[in-house]
Amino acid sequence: MPHPVVAGVVGFLAGAAWLAGAPPTDSKALQAELARVARIEQDSLERAPVRGWGDQETLRPLFDLQHALRHAERGSQAEKTLLGSLSGRFTSAQNGFLKTLHLSPAGQILFRPGGGAKVVTPYKHGRMEVFADLHVPAALVIGVLSPGRGGRLVCRPVDADGVRIAGHELDLSSVFFHNVVLPLTVSGSPGRRRVMLRLQLGKTSVSVPVVVDVRASGTLTGAMVDPGGRKLWAKILIEDTDGRLYVVPGERNYRTQSWYAPWQPRFSIVGETFSLPLPAGSYRVTAMKGYGWRDWVGSVKVEADRASDCRIEMQPLRDIEAEGWLCGDMHLHYPGGPTLGQLRAEDVHVAANTLYSSRKAIPLPAYEAQSDAMHLSTSNQEIEHWIFGNVFYFNIPRTVMDPPGPRREQTPMFHYDEQAHAMGGITLRWLRARPFSATWHGQAQPELAVSAALGHMDVWSVLDNSMQSLLDSAAHPWTGDGWGGRLYAHTYRTWYALANCGLRIAAGAGTSYGRLSRIGFNRVYAKVSGKLTNASWAEALKRGDGFVTNGPLLWLRGNGHLPARGVALPGPGKVTLSVEVLSRHPVRRVEIVRNGEVLAHKDVPDATRGLRWDLTADVAGPAWFAARCFGEHRPRYAHMGARNQFAHTNLLFVTVGGKRPRSAADAKRFVREIDALIQYAPNLPTQALRTRALAAYGKARKYYAQQLSQETLENRKDVP
Repeated sequence: MPHPVVAGVVGFLAGAAWLAGAPPTDSKALQAELARVARIEQDSLERAPVRGWGDQETLRPLFDLQHALRHAERGSQAEKTLLGSLSGRFTSAQNGFLKTLHLSPAGQILFRPGGGAKVVTPYKHGRMEVFADLHVPAALVIGVLSPGRGGRLVCRPVDADGVRIAGHELDLSSVFFHNVVLPLTVSGSPGRRRVMLRLQLGKTSVSVPVVVDVRASGTLTGAMVDPGGRKLWAKILIEDTDGRLYVVPGERNYRTQSWYAPWQPRFSIVGETFSLPLPAGSYRVTAMKGYGWRDWVGSVKVEADRASDCRIEMQPLRDIEAEGWLCGDMHLHYPGGPTLGQLRAEDVHVAANTLYSSRKAIPLPAYEAQSDAMHLSTSNQEIEHWIFGNVFYFNIPRTVMDPPGPRREQTPMFHYDEQAHAMGGITLRWLRARPFSATWHGQAQPELAVSAALGHMDVWSVLDNSMQSLLDSAAHPWTGDGWGGRLYAHTYRTWYALANCGLRIAAGAGTSYGRLSRIGFNRVYAKVSGKLTNASWAEALKRGDGFVTNGPLLWLRGNGHLPARGVALPGPGKVTLSVEVLSRHPVRRVEIVRNGEVLAHKDVPDATRGLRWDLTADVAGPAWFAARCFGEHRPRYAHMGARNQFAHTNLLFVTVGGKRPRSAADAKRFVREIDALIQYAPNLPTQALRTRALAAYGKARKYYAQQLSQETLENRKDVP
């Protein structure tokens, strides 16, 4: 039997690769897996500077292992020794992987065939990584590892050997490793030359050799407008016939945090108009603006010494903002909070920058200068514990705090939930990414049944960062009902089971950081009345009228009512369910779910981007309904959208004779989970926590135990 910490590390390492079988538990198997991860096709590496990394599935296990080592509890010396050994193997494998990429972790710079380079320079609070391959204009991708610290990154101007590069400065602040895109303006006499670019961060400076290609250039100008001529913010990609990407100089671009990829495709956040020098030639221009707008794709030819204009008229799917539908990303690790321009360009109305701090109470920042009447750059707090899981707290004036005493990783979540509710906040639980366990793996979220029964669980972030590995992998296309026992099905099965026990939990979504880190990759839509504030958004989320999505827009109504209102029948009867889908990308299948099982579905062979569907369902007893849809997308670059498009509505409850759903089979499952928590409670670090835990667990257990002989759910199969 492997030690639980070892099993946790191995589980993190597995990612989605070991679903079909048991994960390896010995050091040889671990080393073999690391070696397998490092064997990447050379062709994809050589295209990295031009095409981006594309599918990062093979990289993820390395960095998942790093994450596991960073967060694991290391109580005994034996555990420290073991984890240190695993960490050493990881470092060795990672260094070997970098060499495979023609990169060096020791500060040297090596060039890939076709251009592209990297230099790593240690400095006082971390290391500075630079990827260099300059063209006209230039986009220098810079990686900085700076735990909890930052500074001003200065790029000194260059005027040598017939090449001129304008200087540039950028403020950095970070908790983890992050990448920044530094647009530079390069000019000079035509030709390809190698020059030295000098970068400085704090008191540390580094000279980076870069290859500069100056060619005869013209100017590309453009404007983004809606059908009425109103100017818009958008995100644009400009690429030449060789696949090289160009960034608009002077515009602030993403600082993309990432454990999973050292390089992100280059795109520009553009405010209404843009102008940039480009070498003479033909270009493909793509403009994107959130999930409520169609992408615009066009071509333009730039001639030397001339200006070429590109008018971009973007088409909304429908003006849902005028109907009160706003969207948010409730899980971002974004230093300093997203800018207003980024929110406008991505069409994200609320972005919650997630902070870690529970040792003392600190005010949560509100980024007022980065907000306006329709966009809210704000913050929330995350508690992430190795045993009891992850939860976010929103609309609280200050952070919740750990209890006094040792081993805060063993603090039950109800301790923090109660503090947040007392301050008028809401709780957002993270995914249940693992099977239930009461003892060692926080991603199992062991207290879900307790939190739901006690009313502590306001929102469940059922579409969050770790689902990206499933939704964006070509190796995991949706089939059948879309779940089939794959990773993270634990979240949806548990969400449905809680609803079968009469507990309606609103749906939430977030992106965090990761392979596809950008604002609003996953988002939740909610209907807001009145002024947009933290409080009004929290109320809209908790009410749960909308849906979560990584692309399609999806609504469900019962007898004309949105999910939060539900439907009340005096006795058995009928309910008319109305489903509407709007999507930028093809939708292949739409499903209506009743009590956790597919009631009806529509396969859409013509890959439609819009659908209306009305269905009348017989209701013999209390029930709940939801809609979900699946689609497909073949993005040119990873950050342009998930390959597997997915959306899920909130749950619509139908009461019959005033009764809500009850399920003895699901209640029995949750009683078992709570009994395991009661068994574990004596291991909590203080007597005060043990007493509180037993009281909370006992109260929640009573809720489910009452249902063991009160089945009201119709047509329900037993839960395994």
